[in-house]
Amino acid sequence: MTTMSVPPLLIHAAAVADLPRPLRHIHDVARTDGLTAGLRALAEQWAPDGVPFGPAGHAILPADLAPAGPAQRLRTITIGADTVHTVKADPVRGGPFRCASTAWLLGVSWLRLGASRWLLRHATDHVSGRTVGTESLLQQQMVKGMIAEALTEQLEAEALLDGRTDPAVLIEANTRIQVADRMLLRLLGASGFAAGQPSHTCWVSELLADAYIGYDLVDGGVS
Repeated sequence: MTTMSVPPLLIHAAAVADLPRPLRHIHDVARTDGLTAGLRALAEQWAPDGVPFGPAGHAILPADLAPAGPAQRLRTITIGADTVHTVKADPVRGGPFRCASTAWLLGVSWLRLGASRWLLRHATDHVSGRTVGTESLLQQQMVKGMIAEALTEQLEAEALLDGRTDPAVLIEANTRIQVADRMLLRLLGASGFAAGQPSHTCWVSELLADAYIGYDLVDGGVS
């Protein structure tokens, strides 16, 4: 039986190879090892003294890292074997909080794209292991169409992020990533929406965009 494979060039397009090494590393770690690993790589590169806050005072960080100043914990989210905290700066205890740099915002965007490609691989593996009658689910036209659409959104996000840091472009790129992620969750069926690594990867990825890119992707935001 023939099975459809996702061309590596589309998953990891040539533009990534031309990225500055720190951004390429963050993207590749998230693509290979998942969102939390990518978030640690981002913090090691640009926040060794504490994860910075977004413009509204929120930060998203693995449980083993500290924020850049006093903060109140809002949520604890499990992603696979890892735990992530969402926090809000506490100006009463810490005064003005340290906001994320442009490099951090760009890093968050490439991290999210890498995590979206992790999700693509997970979704593709999921459907390739299921059948409708005698045919692999991956051979169904609708499934192939959804994968193609998600790939297109990821490639459009990558093209937008290539050397660009203006806020409108970051917002558009991160919106494309969100669209791709939600398509991929639908490919996972009920397991995409149950509590677990894929759904929580998508959720925390959206919270990162909401906290740092400066717009509300997630209903209700992170507060």
